[in-house]
Amino acid sequence: AIIGERNAKIFQDHGIKPVLPLSEPIEVRLEYCQWIFCAFSLIEVKKYFIDSSRKHINSQFHICFDVGNGHDQNLLDLCGRLKQLYGGQVIVMGGNVGCPEIYSNYARAGFDYMRVGIASGSLVDTSTYGFHWPMASLLDAIKTFKKSAGAGLPKQPKIIADGGIQCYSDIVKALALGAD
Repeated sequence: AIIGERNAKIFQDHGIKPVLPLSEPIEVRLEYCQWIFCAFSLIEVKKYFIDSSRKHINSQFHICFDVGNGHDQNLLDLCGRLKQLYGGQVIVMGGNVGCPEIYSNYARAGFDYMRVGIASGSLVDTSTYGFHWPMASLLDAIKTFKKSAGAGLPKQPKIIADGGIQCYSDIVKALALGAD
């Protein structure tokens, strides 16, 4: 759930892993990322976690890359650098992904979570993105891909169905189709 600073503790206390969005001030996100996921741009991750290390802070950092294209090589490279510098001190979420084969790239880069779905899982504008994957089809394709390629991968990122969830039955369907 993407929430604001006001509601973060309520969600966390009820077992829902929230994400603090880019619209929150950077100082707030840098503080809150020690206990919940906070969205950061590629530039912010480079500036606040790569160029100036936070390794001295005795805490885990929950970083959610907020980018328009989860297939971007810069995103994958930056996750690899974060994992190399911080190891288990960073928990990294990336996305949004609209192609099942990208799962292996996320596994190799060291992502802990992969957000899947583009345009809320609805019909994707193929003239903009070049492809169309409804959420249910995408989750099922990723589950199939994980079964065939998963054993040879260094990590198994958890799958987050990002968008298109409107009611409880949508959650059950997403879980049945392969979302974590």
